[in-house]
Amino acid sequence: MVASLGIATTDEHLNRLFRLCDNVAFCFDGDRAGKKAAWRALEPTLPHIREGRQVRFAFLPDGHDPDSYVNEYGADAFIKVLDEGVALSDYLIGELAGQVDLDTVDGRARLAELAKPLLLKVPAGVYKDLLMASLAERVGLSAEKLARSIGQNDDGPAQNRPTTSLGRKIAAFSGKPSVVRRSITLLLNHPEAGGNLDVEKLAGLGRPGIELLQRLIETVQEDPNITTAGLLERWRHDDEGRHLGKLAAVEIPSGEDFDPAAELHECLEQLAAAGRRKRVDLLIEKQRVNNLSDEERAELRQLS
Repeated sequence: MVASLGIATTDEHLNRLFRLCDNVAFCFDGDRAGKKAAWRALEPTLPHIREGRQVRFAFLPDGHDPDSYVNEYGADAFIKVLDEGVALSDYLIGELAGQVDLDTVDGRARLAELAKPLLLKVPAGVYKDLLMASLAERVGLSAEKLARSIGQNDDGPAQNRPTTSLGRKIAAFSGKPSVVRRSITLLLNHPEAGGNLDVEKLAGLGRPGIELLQRLIETVQEDPNITTAGLLERWRHDDEGRHLGKLAAVEIPSGEDFDPAAELHECLEQLAAAGRRKRVDLLIEKQRVNNLSDEERAELRQLS
């Protein structure tokens, strides 16, 4: 259970939540302020919604916050309130429908218009298709006609277009992060993907962050069931790992064609290859100014 303590829900908050679990229940006071806060939490949540994730909105009776409710009715009663919360799709459509007259054509058209900017924030996929179908039923159109009417199939602004797998990869690692940073990010988000990595490939590489990457790989191999939260907790008091929380919150690729284990293996291959190239350059430079030992000449032949 996490308390926002009056702070607005942000992308970073949501990234961290969905790294740890797929089911999130927002709980708010039942008064007007609570309803406004719930809607403010809904909008930044939409880009994070996809298959396998569930978001609910629960509201407490007037005069209660979670602390007072648990004190009066007990923890089990509070958990029941969360479990019986309204699904995000029903909450979104219900709130918008309450602002219009669905008995009129104008009202139904207005509902579609109100929903348009919100639907454009939802990633393409089964969840969005079902949400569109549910809204189409309220509006009185087919899902295909509703999609065309709100411009879902238009080119539109780049930030509103569904991204391809390649696009997600580019967005996830924008700014050309180092291979070490990318490896750590992948490992934090998918600890299970590090089980078969050959950590010996990193031996002797003097890059920043290599030692931390080695320790992370060794940790996930020693404890195959460790989670993202477990890794962050393991390094919570470590100066070297103080930035791991930010890396764990980085949005990374997803989908059937994304294989984190293969991505990590490729990262280690790139690091090992870069290490070999660096060693070859060093030996060639040494050969130019001094004679190499027999062992160094043999090493250079092998590396070349």
